[in-house]
Amino acid sequence: MKKAFILLLLTAVFSCKKETPPKTGEIMVFKKRLSEIDINNDYKKHFVYNADGRITACNSLSNTTYGQGNAFFIKYVQNGTSDVYEMKNTTRNAQGKIASSERYYNGQLTTKIQYTYNSEGFLTRIIFKRTDINYDAENNYYYENGNMVKLVQIKNGVQDNTYRYEYDLQAPNPFKLDWYEVMENGFITDDQFGTLNKNLPKRQIREDKNGQTGSEIQFHFTRDADGYPLSAEEKTKDHTTLYSFKFE
Repeated sequence: MKKAFILLLLTAVFSCKKETPPKTGEIMVFKKRLSEIDINNDYKKHFVYNADGRITACNSLSNTTYGQGNAFFIKYVQNGTSDVYEMKNTTRNAQGKIASSERYYNGQLTTKIQYTYNSEGFLTRIIFKRTDINYDAENNYYYENGNMVKLVQIKNGVQDNTYRYEYDLQAPNPFKLDWYEVMENGFITDDQFGTLNKNLPKRQIREDKNGQTGSEIQFHFTRDADGYPLSAEEKTKDHTTLYSFKFE
């Protein structure tokens, strides 16, 4: 799993406000959008949105552009190379969510994808069918209290890794993007690919196909008085990654 969690579902918002989390039970309304992530003071990701608040670009070590509306697409170009990855030829369901898409590498079709959602708009399954090699895969998602608590991966009909997630139920999720690519969709996406998690993550555990724990990631967020994350620590047994966030 790509860095493996989360997240979803997170600054350097340099504010003069005291860092005071919202009161327990308080309903938060988040109007700002994530504009920048700094990773380990090493590199940054910058996000651009249109007038409707939909993402149109993510610029960093690569440049990703998003075409919104009925003809939704994503185009990813790694800096310093001529390689182009695309998601296009998308369709939508009655909820307005992306129901199918195709992926291309340098103009050649590689994968056909189907997305399934529940009545609340949460993504419950992605089916990947490769067209260039003999390989199929599924991601199956399970939810509790508005958060994805389990992701089960199946590869060529055989269950592979299972990821389990825990959340800070006192910390509402203000991210309007799956910035951490928790859903393993291949790109940073928004709620057009499923309702986003309700809360910020605390922990992710990976189990192999035999049910043995393979790795664990813990997350700790600091937030400002309005509930927006200022920074996050992503800690594994051997490594810590630091994130800082800017919302505008």
